[in-house]
Amino acid sequence: MIRLMTQKDISAAIDLYANHMFDSFFNDLGQGFLRVIFESALASKYARCYVWEEGSFMPGFIISATDSRALFREIFWKKAFLLLIQAALFVIKKPSLCLKILESFFYFRRTKLEDVKAEFLFISIDPAYRNRGISKELIAKTLAEFSERGISRTKVTSKKDNHIVNNLLRSLGFNLIDSFEFHGKENLLYEVRVSHAKE
Repeated sequence: MIRLMTQKDISAAIDLYANHMFDSFFNDLGQGFLRVIFESALASKYARCYVWEEGSFMPGFIISATDSRALFREIFWKKAFLLLIQAALFVIKKPSLCLKILESFFYFRRTKLEDVKAEFLFISIDPAYRNRGISKELIAKTLAEFSERGISRTKVTSKKDNHIVNNLLRSLGFNLIDSFEFHGKENLLYEVRVSHAKE
């Protein structure tokens, strides 16, 4: 069952993301950093957060933005000090993270698409629950909401070597627009017209 994420889901979402998104830059900055991001997204008018629930277990979630630039501007301005505190220890232990943090400020320049503000940001599914269509359902739910809000196009990025995600996006009608280097890896930028996305 899909429902809106609530505050009580944050810890489970963090665990799910931290345990299964091993190459994520956000993971490098610690679970406290992730908590600030997820809680801020949950409270923002620019974000939509859904979970997949089976009984008392949450095997998947998705976080998207109706305006990703506005969302991150809101988070990083309002929560800058708290984010710095959460990330400080990890940066001290691994100074190379400083370069990735600086590079992150250029993310929107590298993924800029004219008139496209909406974006899929985070999605994670427990491996034991994959191949059951949960990702497709969560994406479809988000696209339906985008459509209701009058959003006609959205984007998403994926690492080039993440074949599972890339195949999923293509099967849902996402079109490959560009590739770009980010945090030392090649990434792919996709776009989809919301009304043309496959259910």
